Amino acid sequence: MVSTEENASPGLLAPLKDPTFRSILVASQLSSLGWLMQTVALGWLMATVSSSEVLVALVQASSTLPAFFLAVSVGAIADNYSRRVVMIVGRSLMMAASAMLTILMAFGIHDPWMILAFSFLDGCGIALSDPCRRRSKTADKQRQEPKRWREQRRSPARSSTSAVAGDRLCGAVLII
Repeated sequence: MVSTEENASPGLLAPLKDPTFRSILVASQLSSLGWLMQTVALGWLMATVSSSEVLVALVQASSTLPAFFLAVSVGAIADNYSRRVVMIVGRSLMMAASAMLTILMAFGIHDPWMILAFSFLDGCGIALSDPCRRRSKTADKQRQEPKRWREQRRSPARSSTSAVAGDRLCGAVLII
C-alpha cells in the first residue's frame, strides 16, 4: 500500500519550508532589487550628466547586453567550475564596479562613457553569477524532490509537447 504522503502533490510553498532555500531566495530577491535600483539611478545620473537620449538608453543596454553576449560561455563556466567560486567572482566584480563608480562620483568625475563602462562591468558581474545562482537553486530542488517527480518531468511526451507548442507560438507571433 502506498502512503498518502508519497501521493500528495507538493504545495506551491513547499520549497519555503527549507531554511537554506528560503535564505537564498530572499538574498537573491534583495540583490535583484538593489541592481534594479542601481540601474534606475545610473539612468537618472546619465540624464543629468548628458543631454543625449541615446546615452540614457545605452545605460540600460550596457547593463543587460553582457547577459545576452556571454550567455553560452558563462553557462559553460558555471557547469565546469565551482559554482560558489564563480558566484563570488561575479559578485566581487559587481561590487568593485559599483564601488569605483561611487568613488569617482564622490570626487566629481562625471564622464558619460565612464558611467557606461562601469554599468557594463556591473552587467558582466550579473551575467557571470546569475547562471550559477539559478543552477544552485535547481540542484537543491532536485535533491529534495522524489524520484517519481523527476521521472515525470523528463517524460519524452512532455518535452515534445512543449516543443511543438513553442513552435506554434513562435509561428503565431511571427504571423501577427
